[in-house]
Amino acid sequence: MAAPALLTTILVTLAPAKPPPTADASTVALTWRAPPACVDEHGGRALLRAYLGDTPIVDRPITVDITRRADGVFESTIAMDTDPPFATRTIASPRCDTLTRATALIIAVALEPVALATTLDEPSDAADAAGSSRSSTPRSTTSVPAPPKTPPPPTTDAARAPLTGAPKGTRTWQVASGSRRAQRSRPLEHTLRVAGGAALLIVPGPSGALELVYALGSEPWRVEAAVRGVLPRTVRYDDAGSPGGRFGLISGGVRGCPTPSWGRVSFPLCFGLEGGAVLARGVDVIAPTSRVTGWLALVGGVAVRVRLHRAIALVIGVDTLFSLRRPAYHVDGRELLFESSVLGGRALIGIEWIVAPRQRTPSRRSAR
Repeated sequence: MAAPALLTTILVTLAPAKPPPTADASTVALTWRAPPACVDEHGGRALLRAYLGDTPIVDRPITVDITRRADGVFESTIAMDTDPPFATRTIASPRCDTLTRATALIIAVALEPVALATTLDEPSDAADAAGSSRSSTPRSTTSVPAPPKTPPPPTTDAARAPLTGAPKGTRTWQVASGSRRAQRSRPLEHTLRVAGGAALLIVPGPSGALELVYALGSEPWRVEAAVRGVLPRTVRYDDAGSPGGRFGLISGGVRGCPTPSWGRVSFPLCFGLEGGAVLARGVDVIAPTSRVTGWLALVGGVAVRVRLHRAIALVIGVDTLFSLRRPAYHVDGRELLFESSVLGGRALIGIEWIVAPRQRTPSRRSAR
């Protein structure tokens, strides 16, 4: 009895181990969890198939968890039960479509690096196997295959529809270090604006108005600091040839401007405080004198800003002023000649010069 038992033990020991089960990119044990704005599990498998084709791979559990952090950046955590062990890896990107392609690429490298290298080095073979047309990308440019006919990313992550996979093809995706849409906000701009127009009820009757404005910011916010003037206007008492006064205004102010935009057109909505001095001088009096009186107002306005060139914009705006301090004037001992109105208005049109940091164009290179 001992000999047969010993023989059985030896045969079991020497018998070849059962190979691990195999699968392909479409059937591998993949668990893919992602928010609605990102590629779902079907799209993830399609990306793996684009990288690995029908190459048999070891069927081991793969888990992908894609989440969106509080700062809006997407984060992918990849875990695989491989031999040798694969350390759980976490990567992040402001764009979910870029993140999902990188996630699939990491999985492909861990599972079958040789098959992936073959796909990268011989895109024409992949095209023949899939029966799809070639990409217009020159062969000299090293690029990473991506599923063809993938819809372009929408303008906002919230509106981005889930991407779905497509059969393996040779349409290429240029791998770059960043993109213009990945920049969630534009760089700070320094602008200088010169404008002219008309003012009403700030001095007696309508008058001309000028302004010089410096602004700092970018969409959707900017801050403006301005020096403004209203051209002098003369007003007299009712009788002809009677004395009167000449009144003008010089002021400065600071405003904050939420700035929604649509393409090259933006709409600054500005609110702030403006203060200055009314410059008054008697007219047709025996001993004319000048007087400078403080003036203060709340100001709110709306403008249309059209960017004509990278460094030039046309700005048309309307302001409303609510006076907090209203100077009043008498001339030659007579009754009230002029008092600043509670409400005033301005309409201006001007040219704005823009100075913004030059953005470096990302290199269209991919790792070999």
